[in-house]
Amino acid sequence: MLKLGTADWLRDALREGALSRAAVARRLDELDGWRNQEGEVCAASARKGLPWLVADLDLPLPPARRRAQRGFPPVRLRCLLEELADVSLRWADTAKLRRHYGDLLATEHLLLRGRALGCRLVYAVRAEGQNVGIDSFVAAPKRLGPRDKHLGGDERTRRPNLPEAPIV
Repeated sequence: MLKLGTADWLRDALREGALSRAAVARRLDELDGWRNQEGEVCAASARKGLPWLVADLDLPLPPARRRAQRGFPPVRLRCLLEELADVSLRWADTAKLRRHYGDLLATEHLLLRGRALGCRLVYAVRAEGQNVGIDSFVAAPKRLGPRDKHLGGDERTRRPNLPEAPIV
């Protein structure tokens, strides 16, 4: 649920059409104070939730923009992983590495989709000094019907076990 005034801002921003989805999401975060456990803005969650937030406004979302791909050359392995020397994982612990690994994933993934939204860890699989793969681990959603039904419990007993963050 948006705070009073935020829905009006969203309606005006969509009518003007000057902002990207990412910019709209960041501003929504600022207006409503959405933060994760570390106190950081939850722009990814807001971008994911934008279609539901604007469903009743009868206005189109800004078009999704794809980041320009930098065209990293693919590494083609002709051996088993166990035959490689010096295999390691490197955590994407800087913005530059996250972009680099995201570009690799976007150019080489079979589904050719953008990155996963929300909290995630990304690692490069390295062998002999070059990236040969990417591993990405994404946080589980707060609500997932079949899983929640299997685990049992109701909303009242489940909610205290979730971190304090907005559900978008």
